[in-house]
Amino acid sequence: MRRGKSLAIGEYMKNIRIIQFMVADAICIALTYALAILAMIIPPFSDSIGPDQIRMSLIVLPIIVVFKILVYYFADMYKLVLDNVGLDEVFRIFIAVIVTDLAVFLFFFVIRNFYFIPDLLFIFTAVFEGLLLSGTRMLKRIIRYLAYKQKPHGGKRTLLV
Repeated sequence: MRRGKSLAIGEYMKNIRIIQFMVADAICIALTYALAILAMIIPPFSDSIGPDQIRMSLIVLPIIVVFKILVYYFADMYKLVLDNVGLDEVFRIFIAVIVTDLAVFLFFFVIRNFYFIPDLLFIFTAVFEGLLLSGTRMLKRIIRYLAYKQKPHGGKRTLLV
């Protein structure tokens, strides 16, 4: 009987963790695209972009965030090993970011009346978004590395085969 309750608590905590990562990812995605929208004010882009296009970009941003979060959920990005994130998990994150950015780019390339951000900025948003999303997952590992580097723990290292 006890085991059933602990499994239910484990499932509950897993769902809470997934929701936490979804919120963190939504913030990272929104931050990435908000910086891209802000970059449209800089002179190379500001010559051809009016305030209506910036307003449309801000309206479209929540739709893109929801789309990306749903794609990441169905791509099982929230079932990655979070205790020891490695290079293969970071690679999966970057693949998911590139695929979703290509889908968003193609959508806005096909429908030219629906303006989001300049095509050149999609490259920078993909890289920055991938770094932010993988950084949030590697944060625990980085903190653990820095904490153990300051205070080495005792004991012998054992190889289990």
